[in-house]
Amino acid sequence: MRHVVFLPLLAIFLAADTPKKDDVVSDDQDAILGMWKFEKAVMDGMDMPGHKEIRLEFKKDKVISHRGGMQDPAEYSLDPSKKPREISIKPKNEPEAEGIYELNGDTLKICLVKVGGKRPKTFESKAGSDVALIVLKREKK
Repeated sequence: MRHVVFLPLLAIFLAADTPKKDDVVSDDQDAILGMWKFEKAVMDGMDMPGHKEIRLEFKKDKVISHRGGMQDPAEYSLDPSKKPREISIKPKNEPEAEGIYELNGDTLKICLVKVGGKRPKTFESKAGSDVALIVLKREKK
């Protein structure tokens, strides 16, 4: 009797398409689009002042930092096939910053290391780590 239930489930499981890397990249690339507001920003274990004034706007191939009337564009790339998922941000005329990200519905966590540092493995910013932890919430339209 067990085999009657198990075999059809196994057949469905084996026939199901597993997501390809390109599909996962596309999913995250689409899900990250939009305007995000800072909820939390920590650098070297200390809260960063003034972070609530900043908005990040993710577009297809760039992210724009909005603060006051200023806009600062940068290129970015995602690699959701890595564990944890990786993000790289390349501001104009500055070196690329490497980090990790976690996208969960309307919450986006990004952890970036200062230029030349080793990409973080966890979502934390300890004193002396040269790591920034940013938590963002999607702005409703």
